[in-house]
Amino acid sequence: TGEFAKADFLYQQIEMNIVEQAQNLLERAWAHYRMGNSERAMGLLYSFEAPSYVNSFTPEFYILKSFIYKDVCHYKKAMQVLEQFRGRYGPSLQSIYQRRPPQENRAMLMVILNKPKTKRDWQFVNQLDKEMAIAGQNPDPALKVYLERLYSLKKEEVENQFRILVRDEYEKMANEMLRFEEEAHLMDDELGLDMYQRVYNHHYA
Repeated sequence: TGEFAKADFLYQQIEMNIVEQAQNLLERAWAHYRMGNSERAMGLLYSFEAPSYVNSFTPEFYILKSFIYKDVCHYKKAMQVLEQFRGRYGPSLQSIYQRRPPQENRAMLMVILNKPKTKRDWQFVNQLDKEMAIAGQNPDPALKVYLERLYSLKKEEVENQFRILVRDEYEKMANEMLRFEEEAHLMDDELGLDMYQRVYNHHYA
């Protein structure tokens, strides 16, 4: 609705751990950019240099940063940012185009496994493994067989749910990646046109 100052205030009120704050930081940076506070927007983007955000999924970071450089006519820096985007996400995009399974796309898989819901399910699978090992030490043969069977069924159920969750998250992220790649191509074209226009205007001034 264009209420960017209010949006920025509301995003600051969200209490989450630092890793999960990545999307909020991006939203705040966009809000300041829309308000014309490019310096503040760039300052928020510099937060992503912190080690905590190494595995965050933030392709938008590069798009916004290139917008800011483009607006102040730093075309070379804007193009360098787009190259950084391709350097970081190029292998992931290649995996998407080649339709490789999620487990072969390590960069995106690490992001998925760090999401709260996925992380909880993965921890639950590991907990079932530990409890299964304990159940296997039960001295009662009949109870031991029963518990192992019970845990096996539960583990199979949870692993299936986990695979479906990872698949759905991967598909969602893959679509986002392709959209951001298209935006990067469009930005490349715009930068080229702006640079040409600037040279043309200078030549005929």
